Amino acid sequence: MPKYMPRRRRRKVEFSHITYDDSNRAVEVTDDDENNAFLDDVSFNRSNQTSRRFQKKITIQDLYEENDPDVEILLKEMATMRINSVVEYPKGTQLKLIISFEDGSQALLKPTEVNIYADNICFHGHCKQYCDTSHAICGQPVAVEVSLATMLQLERKKWKNPWRRSYRKRNPMAEWEKNDLYCQVVKKQALYNNSKRLADLMDVFILDFLIGEGVDKFGRADHDELSILTPLMQCCFLHSKTFHKLVELQHDDFKLSALMRCSLHQDPLTPVLSNAHLEALDRRLEIILHTIRSCIQEHGMNNVFCR
Repeated sequence: MPKYMPRRRRRKVEFSHITYDDSNRAVEVTDDDENNAFLDDVSFNRSNQTSRRFQKKITIQDLYEENDPDVEILLKEMATMRINSVVEYPKGTQLKLIISFEDGSQALLKPTEVNIYADNICFHGHCKQYCDTSHAICGQPVAVEVSLATMLQLERKKWKNPWRRSYRKRNPMAEWEKNDLYCQVVKKQALYNNSKRLADLMDVFILDFLIGEGVDKFGRADHDELSILTPLMQCCFLHSKTFHKLVELQHDDFKLSALMRCSLHQDPLTPVLSNAHLEALDRRLEIILHTIRSCIQEHGMNNVFCR
């Protein structure tokens, strides 16, 4: 049986605030006011110079330019910088933690796999859906594999994903899972009747499928979550430049797996991805291209590509 870490509670709180003392030992603070003041829907400290430089260079076209030196610096800082505090993020359907570093920068931590192994230390958090003993996060025996993403300290609009999953116990299937013509419903919405925005959304789904977002980010190399491509299958619409880039990534000189391996080589945690995960990228790329070519065959190139 897995061993669960005991939780000391003086009174009920919405989420836990964990700090570190001088000996780097975890200390749990269960004060609602302190938690709310600290989190406040994730309030950011803007003192980190690398993070600020990185974010100032973000454009509508690129998150960062190729060979940007600040990317390597930022990755190294995230891997080596002292952690000042950890706060459980109460929103969403899965466990997430807000990591605050000593320079004031923050990152979002999320376990990449949820497995239960005998005699290992396990825990669960507080969230809407997958935060209970049946979805425990377990170490091997205490180490847990996680993803860590730097927080963008930018004001940005938030739009709901029309193809989001329902996560409702009584009616677990969302409308898009039952209606093959759901894209026509989406196109009638004022937010998505703009063809460019709809094509931008398809880019997101393509990326999600490549990294296996529907299961876990690079969690299972042997599983392709085809439901993530449902929006592309239903709409048969995307940027022409996206298609041409995907075709380019098929070629041996620019093969996606090779480019990813090269990109991750300088990462402090290299190799980061196993060969199986890299091979999965190439396999999923073929599935995406097959889907797009089927759309072209059925609807014609002029109706599929947003130009």
